[in-house]
Amino acid sequence: MIVNLAHTLTFLQTSYFYNTMRKFISKLTCCSLLLLTFGIGAFAQKPGHQIIVHIPTLKDTTCFLANYYGDKQYIMDTVTSDGNGTVVFQGKETLPGGIYLFVFPDKRYFEMIIDKEQYFSMETSWDDPIHSMKVKGSKENELFYNYLTFAVDLQKNSSELQEKLKSATSKNDSSTVLEQMRANDKKMDEYRSKLAQEHPETFLAKIFKTMPEPVVPKDVPLLSNGRKDSTFAYHFFKIHYLDNVDFSDRRSCCNFQILKDGIISFLDLQVLHWQ
Repeated sequence: MIVNLAHTLTFLQTSYFYNTMRKFISKLTCCSLLLLTFGIGAFAQKPGHQIIVHIPTLKDTTCFLANYYGDKQYIMDTVTSDGNGTVVFQGKETLPGGIYLFVFPDKRYFEMIIDKEQYFSMETSWDDPIHSMKVKGSKENELFYNYLTFAVDLQKNSSELQEKLKSATSKNDSSTVLEQMRANDKKMDEYRSKLAQEHPETFLAKIFKTMPEPVVPKDVPLLSNGRKDSTFAYHFFKIHYLDNVDFSDRRSCCNFQILKDGIISFLDLQVLHWQ
């Protein structure tokens, strides 16, 4: 039975991966209504799925496998762990590709990518699932958790820098902190770009390639009256906003939350044109 978690999993909004992908999702959700009519499609190399999760302290406990669909979250499977803390989600059907969640009884969770590799195992701890994660049988999730570990640590450092910025007492101090924050942003962009280049076949690479927003050219064309076109930046941004979105890929559009926010973000570009 599939259960709607929209009201019970409000904690999903705190997901680090959720927050780092808002721009990507905003682009993708505007095309999801078109792709909902497509078939599910099979990405696995063999039918069925088996995801084994081992958490030593999670013994004889009911756990859930959930996924994103539009702006809601749904339980796909419910399994009770054994006396060793092992949970096995398995079935004869191939699961639709996308981001899934392993949900603890107390509503905490960690995420995983289920796509071409649907037979794999994950071992971690209840207290720190990201840094403790060990993956076998899924290169995609190895890359995913290497990224999450890097991203969480970098975000922690950036948060500390933000606090320093608030307490800065001089312009020079503020400039130094801002430069460090920009350096962190550059590190994140470089990490994503490198992963996408080295592993172009992965779903994660597709996500990262879609995240950058259009870069508006500095050279602004002139109007017939000789003045610079003041609307050039807006029109360029709107026209190229979806350039990197693969409209044929239903994984992205159907498996992420904040459908409403994404549609509103895109429609805002249209509304501005008429104001």
